[in-house]
Amino acid sequence: MLAAPIPRQEAVTCPEIGQLAKAFGFTTGSPEFLALWPEPLADDDYQAAREDGEIDLTQTHGATLYFAKSRSGPIFRSMTLHRNRDMESTGWAGELPQGLDFEDSPEILFQKISVAPVQQADSALTGHAVWHFDDYTLHVLYSNIDNRLLRVKMRERR
Repeated sequence: MLAAPIPRQEAVTCPEIGQLAKAFGFTTGSPEFLALWPEPLADDDYQAAREDGEIDLTQTHGATLYFAKSRSGPIFRSMTLHRNRDMESTGWAGELPQGLDFEDSPEILFQKISVAPVQQADSALTGHAVWHFDDYTLHVLYSNIDNRLLRVKMRERR
């Protein structure tokens, strides 16, 4: 039995998956990145991107954003979408790539993405699989105990 979900304090609008993939490789000040967030991110978030290479939105959006340093500013490289309670997250409320759902079992995951993953491993507790698509690389972590998806990471395809 899963623990009770962490409640979201306020409603948020999550970026569309297609927009996310198109924003990879752009700086935090670019129109492509800024257009992702209808509610502007806080100045502390941008400072964290510059200093730590990460913006933690687990409590608001259920996501973590990762950046590479550059002279022109932090470059958006990847984003992890968390299930509710993963990393004490409120859970990603937007769509997931490839039509996935956090309630999908590993079996459903591999039915929805019928092409063979480039990497896959399983243990008694968890498993993961990686696919390369045209616009991004997808890494999915799933629970072999709860039979659900835990974490979905989209990364810039270089």
